[in-house]
Amino acid sequence: MALRHRCSALCLLLLLLTSSALAQTLDGVWQGTLPVARNGRVVVRLTASEAGGLRGTFQRVDGDTAGIPFSSLKVPAGELVAESDLFHVAFLGKMSSDGQTLVGTWTQDQRSYPLTLMRTAPEQAWQHGGTSVAAMATTVDPSFEVASIRPSTPSTKGHQYDLRTRDFGAHDASVADLLKFAFQLRDRQISGAPAWIDEDKFDIAAKPDGPGQPSVDQYRLMVQKLLAERFHLRFHTVQQNFPVYALTLTGTQPALNKSNPGLNSYGISLKQDPGGDTTQVRFTYESMPEFVDILMNFIEERQIVDETGLSGRFDFAMVLPTSALQSTDNGERSTAFLRAVQPLGFQLVPKSAPVPVMVIDRLESPSPN
Repeated sequence: MALRHRCSALCLLLLLLTSSALAQTLDGVWQGTLPVARNGRVVVRLTASEAGGLRGTFQRVDGDTAGIPFSSLKVPAGELVAESDLFHVAFLGKMSSDGQTLVGTWTQDQRSYPLTLMRTAPEQAWQHGGTSVAAMATTVDPSFEVASIRPSTPSTKGHQYDLRTRDFGAHDASVADLLKFAFQLRDRQISGAPAWIDEDKFDIAAKPDGPGQPSVDQYRLMVQKLLAERFHLRFHTVQQNFPVYALTLTGTQPALNKSNPGLNSYGISLKQDPGGDTTQVRFTYESMPEFVDILMNFIEERQIVDETGLSGRFDFAMVLPTSALQSTDNGERSTAFLRAVQPLGFQLVPKSAPVPVMVIDRLESPSPN
């Protein structure tokens, strides 16, 4: 019996070591084409975690602008089993003896297709839009070379931004919307504005004056300059005390994974449990200031300030009652989110703290194109 127990333990250890080694071998970029008429190109990015497992994303590059995280990745018996529950996607592939291809089956929305993924150098991976655009240099001071600003047609969709290509687009956006985007403000942080700041809506199309794909922060800087040049924005900033929630650590190790920028993935995805009572909200490539900004969409009664001391970007998930996400009751949503951050190792502590407020000194309707 003891010998059988030792053999079982040894077999389990060998299996774990084999799985870990295969995870390391799969690390990298893989791409292939589905036999469909449109949007057939698929890029899969995999990275081995420190614990020996895998994380990864898939991207239908002719449709998706960024990678979508797999919810499950396994490597049993020399195979790769990758699944995304939210998008009803699965891939089962077996690695070739030379380690350069994964031959298998791609299933999406209950339809299956043969798919062979080829190992690819990251710089040669297919990009959304067909060509790879290098990132704009972080040392430049970007502006818009040209910008068209026109009154928008009334819309029920609300304001939207287009940051998917080099060209910037804003649709049905008020000046208040632009200020909040450019300076990362909340309504309570804007003072002295004319009434039309919320009432007049604009469509904006603008081109950067330098090469490369701007980051969101570079877009923000360009919009700041646009507001100064075309709307003649002048302001000063004061500190004003507000009731706030401070996002702090509880003292335990936060349940976060460091993001891998090579996975080309960002954003938020939702997945309901089988019964539908709870929903898992997954954050990918998220910084703490961005997380705080998202929380304020659901906890509206107070400003939220980041006091975690955490820098960088993280992948993590929080579980919320589905009813709270669908509710129009601010109190119910706020209570749900206050509780949901706790299992992550966070807490929201009520206090009073100074918050920067933009006091507008001058603001005019936009100058002609």
